[in-house]
Amino acid sequence: NVDSIFDDCCCNKNMKAAAFYSALSDKIRQNELTVLDNFSLAEAKTKLVAETVDNLGLKGSVIFVVSEYDEAALRATRNIPTVSLAESRQLSVYEIVSHKNVVITADAIKKIEEEAK
Repeated sequence: NVDSIFDDCCCNKNMKAAAFYSALSDKIRQNELTVLDNFSLAEAKTKLVAETVDNLGLKGSVIFVVSEYDEAALRATRNIPTVSLAESRQLSVYEIVSHKNVVITADAIKKIEEEAK
């Protein structure tokens, strides 16, 4: 949610939204944003997440952004120190800029667009 981007900040809603979209735009310009159709795991296995990161050719820290938490994905990502998982409505500017790569699902993008209206 755009309102939760800067907790306890004196910025108005438009400034918060501008910072959020600016951070995403910067990731796009630097080719550090990847869009997936979906991010679902058959099992809660860390190995599956590690293989996904390798198959995407991502180096450095990665945040997977999903529309809704998936228990299997949450359990599988928490064992890798350089990988995080975030729900689109809770994604913050800090999370975007503090990770080298952002991997976002198509459904998460739709949710972000809906919240922007």
